[in-house]
Amino acid sequence: MDKKPTIIVGSGPILNPNLGDFVDSFARVMRFNKFVTEGWEGAVGSKITDWFFIGGNMQRKLSKWKAGDLLANSMNGLERVLIRVENKVIDPCHLELYRIFGIPSENLFIVNRGGGGVPEDRRLWVDEEFFKYIIGRLGAYPTTGILGILLVLEHYCDPPVPLVGFGPSDKFVNCHYYNDWKHDDPRDPSVKKAHPWHKERELINEWEREGLVERCDT
Repeated sequence: MDKKPTIIVGSGPILNPNLGDFVDSFARVMRFNKFVTEGWEGAVGSKITDWFFIGGNMQRKLSKWKAGDLLANSMNGLERVLIRVENKVIDPCHLELYRIFGIPSENLFIVNRGGGGVPEDRRLWVDEEFFKYIIGRLGAYPTTGILGILLVLEHYCDPPVPLVGFGPSDKFVNCHYYNDWKHDDPRDPSVKKAHPWHKERELINEWEREGLVERCDT
């Protein structure tokens, strides 16, 4: 994969509401899952070249995409789809994505660590030892956002990788920028399946101090 300037746009709080043109100026823009741009172009831009999402319930997602009611935005500039799955082959549901969004089938990639029969030219992963270190630090599997940072550092561009929508460095803010959805508070011991949000924020802070990433919306 040719390295080009890449920005990663998360779905967390946007600290500067006027970054749309800045985001869209990058050669590659990575966004995640059910992202939203319509109505938020001034803050987060509209461009997307790389879409990285969790690949569970693919049949249900495909039916919604066909109906046009899953994503509240256009797929402006989409070139590459990355699907996060564990130990699964590329099945017809995955392959149908390129027909829906009009990208070449060779630009559909599976992101997993186990292979699971996925052809090497369709699979993206990160350094395994570093990934094990990240799991050890977090005590859990990383979110798609953290895994996206690792993929961009390894395959897309040289550091520092610019970030937007990953929240402030000094406190945890539990919301998406486009609605009032709230994460369960990870400090609450009754929450069994929450991602370790505070640990991920601390990890991004550490990477920023080391020059690997740079928050652009502070």
